[in-house]
Amino acid sequence: EILKFSGSEASFIDHEVSKAIEYGNYLHELLYLIDFKSPNIGEFNLNEKNTNILENFLNNPLLSNLSDAKIYKEYEFFFTSDNKDYHGFIDLMLEYEDHIKIIDYKLKDIDNENYLRQLKGYREFLTTKTSKTIELYLFSLIDNKYKKID
Repeated sequence: EILKFSGSEASFIDHEVSKAIEYGNYLHELLYLIDFKSPNIGEFNLNEKNTNILENFLNNPLLSNLSDAKIYKEYEFFFTSDNKDYHGFIDLMLEYEDHIKIIDYKLKDIDNENYLRQLKGYREFLTTKTSKTIELYLFSLIDNKYKKID
């Protein structure tokens, strides 16, 4: 069995939650398509709300010095720990000369305990690949705020 590093837990999903998941996936897709080093949000013909969400994210101080970073989006990985196989996707990984930033986008809620486990799993994987310092962040797209995870 391959375990997934994901913040979601299986449960009954009502219509409202389903719509939120769909919207979150839509924003994830847009962030995947945008060239972070020379963004052109206008090419997507978005409404004002979505344009603002994306512009706020791209102008966030977390993304400063992008010209110095290698950018990886939806970075897929597999690894084994304690005889368990794990699989996951890192939303955004910014690799700098001396450190790596992991930014996990969330639609709104960044206080879910499951997300901490998810990000710590990403760190565990990356420490098997690099000796660089790894910084972990959760980013709320709707609230335009982030939280650093220790």
